[in-house]
Amino acid sequence: RLANLPANSLDIATAGLRGKWNANLLDMDCYETNQKGETGFRFNSRLSYTDSLISYMYLPPEPVLGFEQWHINPDNYITYRFGRSISADFRLTSGNKKFMVVSTSDNGVQFSLSGIDIGASLKALPFAPPVDGVLAAEVTLSPSKVHFNTQGKLSVDSLGYDHVPIGDVDLSLSHL
Repeated sequence: RLANLPANSLDIATAGLRGKWNANLLDMDCYETNQKGETGFRFNSRLSYTDSLISYMYLPPEPVLGFEQWHINPDNYITYRFGRSISADFRLTSGNKKFMVVSTSDNGVQFSLSGIDIGASLKALPFAPPVDGVLAAEVTLSPSKVHFNTQGKLSVDSLGYDHVPIGDVDLSLSHL
């Protein structure tokens, strides 16, 4: 747990990570509040592992990210089977914003981001740069014999730094 003195110029009052480790399970509670008592972020997670896989799931209560309440599907999970496949059903939404990781038919996953306000998301971090823009991405990971193939697109609309407009960014990704 970290706590900030009220006279400090940083807005963070408290930030912490609580957890417990039991055999092959790690439960984590990460949180941050500002000096007004508002929650900047809070998420509870469980990581479990065996000799052949690692699995992640989000635990209640629903998350707060960038001072906004988000909603997650109750049966969420992301599982990586070493060297073989990734499976997932992880759907995080807040209004028109989404972050999703879902299984594909070829033992891979599709990552989807849309409507993510970069500046608002970074407000909860004490030393984040003054970056603005709206982030979106569609990326697919598919297993091959040696590695995971990656294909997709990433974009930032209205990218700016310190309130100075830079422009729009569109990237295509491909690793086969």
